[in-house]
Amino acid sequence: MTHIIFEFCCDIIAVIANLVGWSYKEANVYIFIWLQPALVILSALLFAIACMKYNIKMKTPGSTLLNIMGISLLIFYIIIGIQIIFRYNIPPDDAFILAQQDMIRFGKPIGANYEHVNFILFVFGMPGIILINWIGTYRINKRYKGLAVIYGRRGFAIPD
Repeated sequence: MTHIIFEFCCDIIAVIANLVGWSYKEANVYIFIWLQPALVILSALLFAIACMKYNIKMKTPGSTLLNIMGISLLIFYIIIGIQIIFRYNIPPDDAFILAQQDMIRFGKPIGANYEHVNFILFVFGMPGIILINWIGTYRINKRYKGLAVIYGRRGFAIPD
């Protein structure tokens, strides 16, 4: 079953590549090595900002813990992002091959092949992290009547 879904995802990437004039390998590198981790970091940044603003407003031990968690996740994702930048900062065709080799190497200890690791990382892993960060940000904002209501229209004013 995962093979069918994997092939379907590959077909989608091929269509995207054709639409924008990239090769299949370039599309994979630009989307999954550069764009998707950047979206993870952006979602973590928005979550961390929501946590910090909530902590400023509530000033409780729970809000402080939430703030520490949000900032820790952001720092963790930034460190991973920096490692990705240094590891794959090579021409897209070479980065694709290196990423393929890395996924094969990561899968060996658990008996997973390239398709399984790819599926876990890029179909479930990163989109799942983005979704969880978005839900956390949304819940913090919604529960406390939105940051615009609490902090004014610009969202930067610290309440009295």
